Amino acid sequence: MASNPDPSRITGALWYFVESCLAMQPGTQYGGTFTDKPGYHNTRNNLWRQGRVKDYSVVLAADRAGPGDKAAAFDWTFPDAQRGRYGTIIRYGERVQAAFHARDPRLHGWREVLVQADEDGQAEGFDFTSWSERTPDGSHLWHAHFSCLRQYLNDITVMNGMLSILWGESLTTWQSGRSRYGGTRTGGREMFTVECRTPGGSSFWVSDGIRRRTLRDWGNFVAVDQGDGAPDFVVTSEAQLDDLAGPMDVMAPAVQADGRVIAAALLADPTFVPALAAALAGQLPHEGDIAAELGRRLSARPGT
Repeated sequence: MASNPDPSRITGALWYFVESCLAMQPGTQYGGTFTDKPGYHNTRNNLWRQGRVKDYSVVLAADRAGPGDKAAAFDWTFPDAQRGRYGTIIRYGERVQAAFHARDPRLHGWREVLVQADEDGQAEGFDFTSWSERTPDGSHLWHAHFSCLRQYLNDITVMNGMLSILWGESLTTWQSGRSRYGGTRTGGREMFTVECRTPGGSSFWVSDGIRRRTLRDWGNFVAVDQGDGAPDFVVTSEAQLDDLAGPMDVMAPAVQADGRVIAAALLADPTFVPALAAALAGQLPHEGDIAAELGRRLSARPGT
């Protein structure tokens, strides 16, 4: 693969994603990343400088974070689709579509994919922040457009999540760490936040296992973190939270033992010392065993 053609505008992580897509499907082409126009192909700094402060690619909290001088989109071109043969691009579009409908957590960090996903003659657009669909222009019948939330432009795990989907791996493969793209057990990185507000006014939080609870069913309980510090789901009772996420894990407090106290308690038991002596005696070698071992070792010495 060629080296990053424009490191000043393309992060290493995004270029890794580009190269991985091209390697995944030989014969496909790099359709571009940076372009000075509205949207994710442009940098946030350029858009702001041009007065495009309400451009859809810079209004979300996750797009106001991250590098301001980098493009956040990639176009993946399928030459066979340009010739009217859509089987290859549909294969990848179907996988993205299935992940969208399942709200697959591997979509974390991505804004949208525009791609041909079926045989209906119109391309499909999937927004992973509003969970809405739209019909993009006809050029997306032959090229797939990927927009990454700008906050995650340096996040290899985010890139690998989408690559895992495109390759056709199951979510179970990804979560178990057996993905060809590394996978993740999600520990240590919050992928979503849920708040439980009880009638008494207190709040409980659940994420991906690094806080109070662990998730027991990803299929029924997934949300993408918008990066704004607010919960994506709010439930109103701890019972409802148990239904979604399982009961809270409670760790017993560590006990600091005083050895002298334990020894005194054992010695106060009249059966302890005789039992200990008998147990130790049973582990000691008998005289006959010692003599036999000594004879064996002496006979093994050279010259004896």
